[in-house]
Amino acid sequence: DTVREALQHIRRLNQRTARVSTQLLALSRAQTVPETVEALDLCERVPHWVRMRVPEAIRDGIDLGYRGSPRPLRVLGNGAQLQEALDNLIDNALRYAGRGATVTVGVHALDDNDVELYVEDNGPGVPEDVMPRLGERFFRAPGTTASGTGLGLAIAHEAVEHFGGRLTFLNRAGGGL
Repeated sequence: DTVREALQHIRRLNQRTARVSTQLLALSRAQTVPETVEALDLCERVPHWVRMRVPEAIRDGIDLGYRGSPRPLRVLGNGAQLQEALDNLIDNALRYAGRGATVTVGVHALDDNDVELYVEDNGPGVPEDVMPRLGERFFRAPGTTASGTGLGLAIAHEAVEHFGGRLTFLNRAGGGL
């Protein structure tokens, strides 16, 4: 029994080390201006990227959905970096919203010809005094019990800003982020 527990502990440490290594590589990639920049139709790509995360959401007891525009909405960017940013935002929502939560990824046009891609949840949200620090490298909100590296939102922030985008965090009225 003691050997089994030790092996499980080693496995968890190994998984955490692999996750930190993967996220450090992703952060490095996000800081580098990619060679490939293209017009990306978010209404085509985002639903596919969300579908890839549905089995994980189901496993965690979270309702993950997509809400989008019926017409194409294009932005200039790099598909791999944008997917990395969105994956980190979805990961953050799945990790912190909690079992039984609803997470929605959406794309819609704004009045000024900009496009908004958002991830929202109905979880506990984030204390207002912590909000300005979201997106800082290695920052994790005090009292957080979910595992994480504190790099996911920093990766998303770097990737989005490379293409003139802006990543903002807001608490939702009624709960969630």
